[in-house]
Amino acid sequence: MITYEFEGWVHRVNRQSWGTEVVARAEADETGVKFKQHMLFFASRKYADRVPQDLDVNDKVKVKFIPILEEGVSEKTKRAYSINKMMIMELSVEEKIAPQGGDDEQTGGEELPF
Repeated sequence: MITYEFEGWVHRVNRQSWGTEVVARAEADETGVKFKQHMLFFASRKYADRVPQDLDVNDKVKVKFIPILEEGVSEKTKRAYSINKMMIMELSVEEKIAPQGGDDEQTGGEELPF
């Protein structure tokens, strides 16, 4: 089976009972980008551990994935469907974003009067 690799930045992470979705973007900063490029990667519930729990928006990641085509006929509408899924085989964090500073860092540890 042929695998592909994508290197980019996390745009959104959606953890659900059926699995984990990771939306990644091609550019670190999309300011001024006319045509934004995003990809949706998926790990089923069985393989959700392939996505690190501490994965954050703006982390730089490398994703090894396999494109899978799901085809069938909807029982409800009786219409045929085809859905492409980019199934995650490996996901590694190349660069972690700097942690966001709390109130103590912003105020220098001083208590504010309000």
